[in-house]
Amino acid sequence: MIKIKHFITTAIIGGLVVILPIAILLKLFIWLFQWVTQLIAPVTGLVIAATQANDVLAQLLSIALILTSCFFLGVLVKTSWGKWAYESIEYWFLTRLPGYKMLKDLFTKLQPQSEQKFSKPVLVHFDQGEQEFLGFVTEEYGDDRFAVFIPTSPSPMNGFVVQTDASKIRFVNVSAESMMKTVIACGVGSADLIEKTEGAVGKK
Repeated sequence: MIKIKHFITTAIIGGLVVILPIAILLKLFIWLFQWVTQLIAPVTGLVIAATQANDVLAQLLSIALILTSCFFLGVLVKTSWGKWAYESIEYWFLTRLPGYKMLKDLFTKLQPQSEQKFSKPVLVHFDQGEQEFLGFVTEEYGDDRFAVFIPTSPSPMNGFVVQTDASKIRFVNVSAESMMKTVIACGVGSADLIEKTEGAVGKK
């Protein structure tokens, strides 16, 4: 009887593990779609008036139009003039808006890894003891000196920054996402990180 009860409980929990993430993802997608459609309602109205399309088609066309605009804006800010204009607007206006910096930091993490500062996972060794800390190189400023962010676990958005040299760090040949998952998981997956760590201390 105990085995049957255990089997039923395990099966139900296993089913919930499969279903709940999917249900939450669908709920999030529906909420996001509704939020976007409300946000672009003025654009949708213009599209309907211009094309006589139905609401759903107009919404899809509006989203496509906005994504296309974001693409060209993204290309523009990669040019020297566009970058200067954006940084000027950001400095004089955007940074003064409440919550702007927090939202920018959040969306910056969605950029490709090569675009991010947190793209070089490392293990950092301090003089006290033999412990090594998981970290990310955020700046390299000559003479083999590095600024390294050490995230806390399981909340990697908090942490501290150390200034150290190449003799105190070992580069880990994994993606920043893999390293971050290990931090969030309180060290689960560390064995894989160690296997992919460059052997010689300070070796690149």
